[in-house]
Amino acid sequence: MIDRLLNIGIVCPYGWDAPGGVQAHIADLRSYLVNQGHTVSVLAPTGDEDSLPEWVVSAGKPLSIPYNGAVARVLFGPIAFAKVKQWITDNDFDLLHLHEPAIPSISLLACWAAEGPMVGTFHVSAKKQKASFAIVPILEPVIEKLSARIAVSEAARETLVAHLETDAIVIPNGIYAAKMRGKIRSEWSGETLGFMGRFNEPRKGLKVLIDALPIISRFLPNVKVLVAGPGEPEEFLSQIDPQLRNRIEFLGRLSETDKADFMSSVGAYVAPNTGGESFGIILAEALAGGAAVIASNIPAFSALLENGRYGKLFNSEDSTDLAKVVIDLLRERSARDLMAQAGQKYAQKFDWDKLVLLQESPTEESFFVVLRQHATRYLHDALPAGVHRQVADAMFLGIGNSLDFETRQSYASLGAIHILSVSGMHIGLLYLGLQFLLGFIRKYRPWGGSVFFALMLIILWSY
Repeated sequence: MIDRLLNIGIVCPYGWDAPGGVQAHIADLRSYLVNQGHTVSVLAPTGDEDSLPEWVVSAGKPLSIPYNGAVARVLFGPIAFAKVKQWITDNDFDLLHLHEPAIPSISLLACWAAEGPMVGTFHVSAKKQKASFAIVPILEPVIEKLSARIAVSEAARETLVAHLETDAIVIPNGIYAAKMRGKIRSEWSGETLGFMGRFNEPRKGLKVLIDALPIISRFLPNVKVLVAGPGEPEEFLSQIDPQLRNRIEFLGRLSETDKADFMSSVGAYVAPNTGGESFGIILAEALAGGAAVIASNIPAFSALLENGRYGKLFNSEDSTDLAKVVIDLLRERSARDLMAQAGQKYAQKFDWDKLVLLQESPTEESFFVVLRQHATRYLHDALPAGVHRQVADAMFLGIGNSLDFETRQSYASLGAIHILSVSGMHIGLLYLGLQFLLGFIRKYRPWGGSVFFALMLIILWSY
């Protein structure tokens, strides 16, 4: 629990004037903190300084680079480092909150430049690549400077473990649930399918939805796709069958009020993303707005929707399966409304007030995650990066995600894979629990000690 008001600096790695989940998360978090009385300054790259709110400081113009199946607008280099350091020096922050400090960005530069309390939040979900082995020694000392590490989802946490062999507490992205309850607008309601995002990026999956339209339109003659977000519609439409173009309407970027109306009005909100998502804040917003949600079954979306409990899932990149799910949902109005109502109620768990209350009430899970973070730090100080550390992580801490395929196969061929599946920490905790529960047996002389030893051996071996 924070017992005083803080001066907080938040670093956004991505261009502020390009919409995205990280930028939205930072804006909402800053709003919440300010409402609690804290002072907050946000540092971010931006291409248009004149359009910035007064609480965002420009670090310079970003560069567009391909990253994780999308285009990331980031800033890096000596000039950016000087600006970051000057911002930190001028503001004398009590706490720095760095988003994505493990990618080449101003967040990484801030972690290099700053001393004192720092929190890192990790958003990215990505498969491990061979290149990550080369950069781990560079990033590791920087990441170890963080006082605390947060992952916005289990997928993001697993990415952090696999790439940097460290752990984090999972705290989902927050939304203002009440603000997403908009008014129903007739021009957006009916047999409409809503899509929001950077539609020119292939991983956002709009092409998957468009490819499903011919089948959907045969059963739902009035169906229409409403696309909200930045991009060039003409370029996208040029690749579409001319007979389908009149079923697609591009709305451009929406204001926060219009976004709430959009989610409250559409017949169903569709998220056909093909990968690269770690949470899916847009799904939480759609649910809070009362939309019936259809999403691809990528891990992040499946987790957020609790495997289809609060939204319909379809096989990722399968337009035929998407068409079937859309047709079934839009035909069954009563079932769709019930699902939307359940989803709207469920979305309240992502409200900022609920998230803060949850984190201010320490849980057993968060205690053990923090404990494991400290144990990981000590272990990594003792062992260099590489296969030896990966094996030690698996054996002592139960962190097996970082093990490469060859190492796993070697242990499996020797019949010793169980050594990596059950960690020493697991055995130690189980032993302490059993000792507390069964320790009284040793009081019975002379056989108590032998019986206790035999029971412990049998139970631990069975485990």
